[in-house]
Amino acid sequence: MKKLTRKLSLLATIMFLSGCVPSAFAQTLTHRYTFNDTAGNPTFADSVGGASWDGSIVGSATLNGTNLVLDGVGGFATVPGGIISTNVQVSIEFW
Repeated sequence: MKKLTRKLSLLATIMFLSGCVPSAFAQTLTHRYTFNDTAGNPTFADSVGGASWDGSIVGSATLNGTNLVLDGVGGFATVPGGIISTNVQVSIEFW
């Protein structure tokens, strides 16, 4: 099952990068948060949507320069309201 999942993921990536995605499933990247912001910064940038969509660190969460660090004690990150409310379909990816 793991090999099948990897093969399907690879196929989807190749189709997306080569422009072979059917038009019914065409996607546009509207927001991207990499968390590569300065360590200790209270906000993180949206490199695609622009500064008006920057997010904020809340509670005990932190940025370490390359990642959002969540300690499991109540810290979290938030993005501005309305970020996806105008969309009919949304895909969200984390890794």
